[in-house]
Amino acid sequence: MTISPSQETAAATSLLTIAVAGSSEFQIGFELAGVKRFYTIENMSPEEVFTTLQQASLEQNIGIIIVEEERLTGIPVADRMLLENSVKPVIVTLRKELGESGILRRQIIRAIGIDLLAPNPHRGGASHHTDTHQENKLNKGQL
Repeated sequence: MTISPSQETAAATSLLTIAVAGSSEFQIGFELAGVKRFYTIENMSPEEVFTTLQQASLEQNIGIIIVEEERLTGIPVADRMLLENSVKPVIVTLRKELGESGILRRQIIRAIGIDLLAPNPHRGGASHHTDTHQENKLNKGQL
């Protein structure tokens, strides 16, 4: 199968990018990982942060916005829920410190429909989508 230049161009223009919103310090690791779109939202009021994130979410080429959780402090609950329940782009909140949070897991499931973080004893790692009926058979020794 050969892909024509017009198909290649269409595929390239339909790719979505990742953006990061947070302090300069928060953005450094993402910059090193190759992320190119940033919103510096330090020293802003909660209203300014919310407005910046709303404007970012209107950009057509952004599919995921990773937001430093601490920057959402002070945003009214209704506005925060509006951001966190966004489908496109998916807004993922992360803490600077590592910690156990179900928010990221729920957002990954909502975005791609698969729980990548679930332990799978049959494979010893992250779980990809498996058929529950087949898994039940496997547990009963029928497969």
